[in-house]
Amino acid sequence: MNRSTSDYIQLKAAKLPKQDLEVTNRVYLSPKDHFALSDPNPADPAWILRIILKGFVYIAEQHQDVAIGTIALGTFQRLTASIALGDLLDIAPFKNIQVDDRATNKDQSDASILSKGRIRCRGLESNHAREFFVSVSV
Repeated sequence: MNRSTSDYIQLKAAKLPKQDLEVTNRVYLSPKDHFALSDPNPADPAWILRIILKGFVYIAEQHQDVAIGTIALGTFQRLTASIALGDLLDIAPFKNIQVDDRATNKDQSDASILSKGRIRCRGLESNHAREFFVSVSV
């Protein structure tokens, strides 16, 4: 199938479809919205969709009970990112980070680890690091 990955889509914030998903620290999309953000030809069979949402990186999974046009978030995720139910959010796929000259060694090391998917990013400690990650082109 020949298609290109969108730069971003807008989705409305919603509650998780099941309470037990609260502990996963993942966000959930409808299968259609997940497909819209997915890489059409992931090289790695274990490829996972990661998205940027208000400066935070989350693993996004499909869930049949999530309505098209919404993103299901846990309470902690909504509080951390100051998101209210019903907010319209810009969701972009997280792609490889291109480190710029302003980054410090710690920022570069954090970017390297994050781009390999070995950690989940829930927040960034320094203002410079936060600014660096938010400014990353996706």
